[in-house]
Parts: sequence; structure tokens; C-alpha cells
Amino acid sequence: MLEHHDEESQREQDRDLQAMTLTLRPTKLEGSPAIPHRKDWTVYEDGQPIGRIYEVGSAVTAPELRWFWSILAVVRVTGVTRYGHAATLEEATAKFRDNWKKAQRG
Repeated sequence: MLEHHDEESQREQDRDLQAMTLTLRPTKLEGSPAIPHRKDWTVYEDGQPIGRIYEVGSAVTAPELRWFWSILAVVRVTGVTRYGHAATLEEATAKFRDNWKKAQRG
């Protein structure tokens, strides 16, 4: 869920999101007999794979580490985090998007 502090910042963020269309597509690993319940996506921008988001949760995984995200494209920009964990898919997607946006601004 996106939080906006005022109308102007909401319009600005909406413009940024429209300019950056990221698509999640299931990997061939999702639904694999070895890991049948794990959610696993490749992140695409303009048809090109740029990253991955997948569920690592198990009975022993801490809730805040349930989802893993990573930017797989080459990024040489200071201040960009290329991977991390999140408690929810929405949080993982937001962290991915924020860091990919920083990488594009380079």
C-alpha cells in the first residue's frame, strides 16, 4: 500500500509509477514439486528481466524475512540497494521499485 502525505506528492508519485511499468511474471520454479507452495516471480521492465521477488517463508522463517527481492540488472549507482527482505509481497515490491527508480536516475 502506498502512503501519500499530501496531494502534490501523490500526483508526483503517480506520475513516477506511470512512467515505470514493472511486470511480475511467475518463474518456472513457481509450483515446482520441490517447492509447490512458494511464490516466485521475475520482475520485467519493458519486456526485459531486471529482477526477482520470491517467498522464502517457512515455519521457522522470521515474519520480516518472508519475502526476498533482488535487482539482477547491472547497477553501478551509489545508494542503491540491490537486494533485501520484507514481511509482505507489497513491501518487497515497493522496496524493489524504490531502488530501481534510484538506479534509473543514476
